[in-house]
Amino acid sequence: MAASDRATLLVRRVRAAVRIFCRHRYKKKWATSFAAPSPPRLALQYFDVNYGAQLGSLWPSVRVGLLSEQKYGALINNFSSVEAVTRRLSDLSSTDLLQEARVGGGDTQRMDG
Repeated sequence: MAASDRATLLVRRVRAAVRIFCRHRYKKKWATSFAAPSPPRLALQYFDVNYGAQLGSLWPSVRVGLLSEQKYGALINNFSSVEAVTRRLSDLSSTDLLQEARVGGGDTQRMDG
């Protein structure tokens, strides 16, 4: 009897009676049932709000650059031997991004020193 007293009836449009017990009326831990945004999605939202206002019309191109495939770069130290470092990087099949940007972004060119 105690179980039937704690149950309520729910009448739907199909006129079917369904019993819903007290413990199934709501979830006590409802916050865990919702999927939390992933860390990359939160970072993109943060960047859109902050850097979108700072960079203005440049932000869409910066955002595309952040979302594109990861590329590695090297910045040569002013106090190092530029010729030796350039030669070493060209041996590793690296490209000169500044030269590529000056040419117009065509095919990648090897650094020739």
